[in-house]
Amino acid sequence: MKKFKKYIPYFGWSFFIVLLILVMGFVKKDREEMLLSEPEIKLEAPENMVFLTQTDVLNRLRNMHLVWEDQKFKELDIDKVELALNGMPEVKSAKVFFRLDGKWEISCVLREPIVRLIDRNGESFYLDRDKKVMPISRKFSARVIPVTGEFDKADFVQSQNIIHNEALINKNLLDQVYALSDYVCKDVELSSLITQIYLTKEGDFELITLLGDQKVIFGKAEDIPAKFEKLKLFYKYGIPKTGWDNYKEINVQYKDQIVCTKKE
Repeated sequence: MKKFKKYIPYFGWSFFIVLLILVMGFVKKDREEMLLSEPEIKLEAPENMVFLTQTDVLNRLRNMHLVWEDQKFKELDIDKVELALNGMPEVKSAKVFFRLDGKWEISCVLREPIVRLIDRNGESFYLDRDKKVMPISRKFSARVIPVTGEFDKADFVQSQNIIHNEALINKNLLDQVYALSDYVCKDVELSSLITQIYLTKEGDFELITLLGDQKVIFGKAEDIPAKFEKLKLFYKYGIPKTGWDNYKEINVQYKDQIVCTKKE
């Protein structure tokens, strides 16, 4: 009898565990048949750069037949939904998960464009902080510096997936555009001063500013801080003495010097 009493607690715990498993099985079955409500969609976007709305996300998922009316819990494929969200060009990262109250949630971090490129054919697109190509939105236009010139959108798209020497060349071009644009964006004075960047067919950069109609020859996107420091000093101390309308070009591409070309 004493031996039997000794094992009573073990029988009790075993019974409790079996009962818990059965209850969880019934709960899971009921949950799988439960109708899903619309997801709560949270979008994390850079300030004043909302390229995608909650309605856009939901409509795209519906168009891909991943979400629909009267959808049951068991019919939702979270992996496919996450894959679709991460495949959207405006989305940097996305997660889908269920909450304890039975509802489900979509959380997306949106991309941040730093420059708008307009190629030789007039086709526009953005480049984001991760050097990824983004399409232009019909709903929103980001206030970023434009880069125009002798290049094709394909040059930048191709460089996203390097597979041969030409793509390596294009990646170098992408890196230079990114480096120059990113530096300008992070400098309050320069971002207010420079209105456009032009890329020549030789791969050199020219700047258009608000101060006069002279063209600033920047050259390659190399020694960027030093070149801009020269330009700032020239605008601060040189131009006021000589006048804004005397030069048609200001060349800062050479080391430790500025070469100016006067108007005829």
